[in-house]
Amino acid sequence: MAKLKISRDRLIELRDEHLQFLESSAAAFDAGFMGEAKRMAVSLRVLFHETAQSHSILAQLGERQQPLFDSSHPYNPNNLASHHGLVAMMITGGSEAKFFAPIDDREIAPRLTRFGDWWEKDIVIKEGQKGTPYTRRSLVLFAANKDGGAHVDPHLDTSFEGL
Repeated sequence: MAKLKISRDRLIELRDEHLQFLESSAAAFDAGFMGEAKRMAVSLRVLFHETAQSHSILAQLGERQQPLFDSSHPYNPNNLASHHGLVAMMITGGSEAKFFAPIDDREIAPRLTRFGDWWEKDIVIKEGQKGTPYTRRSLVLFAANKDGGAHVDPHLDTSFEGL
């Protein structure tokens, strides 16, 4: 079957559609539907993930290498405690903890960072000093490709069990 290259205008429509998906999903997530994180992961994968077989919208638009705002708390390898750079934790009663994403209420102002660092290098979660480090890419691909976003893997990596 013959193939037709997608126009730039159509790619822009698709990008904007996925940004709208993210806004809707973020509102649902903030309202308490935690499963919405998986839908967000699928849209983030479509926007950012680039391989020989997977062509991200932003790469096709030539926008993947633009600097991004990073609102996470920077990882400190000397910190012995767990690092949760994308979320904050609140104790809700007894020993129960609730994680939330305080994007509008951060002590650290968002800073511009290179896309490659933001996506693949910056550690955003690490459980203790010896825990597995997670990047945005690893979290998004786990949720989208393994944990029910777009696919369910019958055998999950043990490192993701605690997440």
